[in-house]
Amino acid sequence: MRELAAKADVSVATLYNLFDSREAIVRACFEKVNADLRPSFDALRGASDLCALCEGLVTSAELVLNSVSGAMYLKLTDDLAVVKPFLGEHRASDGFAPEIEAAVRRGELNEDADIDVLRTVVEAVVGTAMRLSALGVISADERRHRIRSGARLALLAEATDLGRNSLMLDRSRQ
Repeated sequence: MRELAAKADVSVATLYNLFDSREAIVRACFEKVNADLRPSFDALRGASDLCALCEGLVTSAELVLNSVSGAMYLKLTDDLAVVKPFLGEHRASDGFAPEIEAAVRRGELNEDADIDVLRTVVEAVVGTAMRLSALGVISADERRHRIRSGARLALLAEATDLGRNSLMLDRSRQ
């Protein structure tokens, strides 16, 4: 709360007086970050292949972690009672579900690919890497590597030959 108050250039007491509850403060923070980052996330849409989709995931994580400090990210995501209602409304992978569906239409993923399972695995990969980075356990380079390689592995499980070829191109970009 001290960090939030400092960013808002108000005292902690004033911050609490401006909102009805701690939950309202956290919700306002998430809404602000979401609104600020929406244009950047929208610019990542339209991935041309699975390789570009993996890079979009890396870029998205960078955008989030560059918009808040590691400590603030941890505070915002630590209290599930506060965060759970927000995450239910804004599932982390909603922006990438259309990209996964497009990969199915392009023939890069199997027609019977379980998109919900892919979304869940990708959310876990990205969320874990972001949390470890925010904790200072891994470097930004390691975070990028884990997101890129974890997403690639998840997508490879459902990839066609065309999709595998696209994902293997990713290795040459690292």
